Amino acid sequence: MHGHNYKVEVSLTGDKLNQNGFLIDFGDVKSSLNTIVGLLDHTYLNDSIPKEYQPPSAENIAFYVYSSLSERLPPNLGVIVRVWETPHQWAEYQTAKV
Repeated sequence: MHGHNYKVEVSLTGDKLNQNGFLIDFGDVKSSLNTIVGLLDHTYLNDSIPKEYQPPSAENIAFYVYSSLSERLPPNLGVIVRVWETPHQWAEYQTAKV
């Protein structure tokens, strides 16, 4: 068994701003992301991530965070989740481009 110190980066895209000139309030995104990441932090990922996202590769972790975060955000936003395993290696999952 070994461990990693992952870094999670989220980018959002959209074509309409709300009445305040935002796609979404960053505080809302941060709160949702902290909840999701909090379920994984300092855990054995094989036990923490549902089976459909196994094995817990950087790619599957990105997919899991993407899926979990997308459920909590407005459906009109494009979501990109990048999971950094090292400063030079990362995996990304994003809304499919049409």
